[in-house]
Amino acid sequence: MKRIIVLLISLTWMVSCGPAKVYDYEIHCIKTGENGLQIVKVFSYGKSVEKASVQCKKNAVHGAIFKGISGGSCRPNPPIVRMDKYETIKAYFDEFFSSGKYLQFVTLSGDGSIAPNDRLKTSNGYKVGLPVVVRYDALRKKLENDGIARALNQGF
Repeated sequence: MKRIIVLLISLTWMVSCGPAKVYDYEIHCIKTGENGLQIVKVFSYGKSVEKASVQCKKNAVHGAIFKGISGGSCRPNPPIVRMDKYETIKAYFDEFFSSGKYLQFVTLSGDGSIAPNDRLKTSNGYKVGLPVVVRYDALRKKLENDGIARALNQGF
């Protein structure tokens, strides 16, 4: 009986130590700008409003890379990297996001204030929506130069 309890506790602990980061967000395109800029609205979650706001920038870049940007009056941009390729280049993206390199491809649109209807208290913290500018073309070029994404002029 003791062995079963120890086994169950061990399995529970191993399952809880699964993937370190799960990206839970919504991204909607607002407008396409010049020079490959995309203005998007990102809804992210965090324990505080400040943490959710910071997460919005990271999620905007993550969305451009793995989900693509479409909707609204935007020119659709497909994902730069297919999500099924993620595991083979996981170390690259772990470092890309943890080091803050992603920040050179994103800025808050406007003064960074959150509209009252874009701040929602949840059971685990807050859901916050912010307009963010993503330098989509520059991000794509960086990933192509680093050998992560294929150039658009390459064939299938």
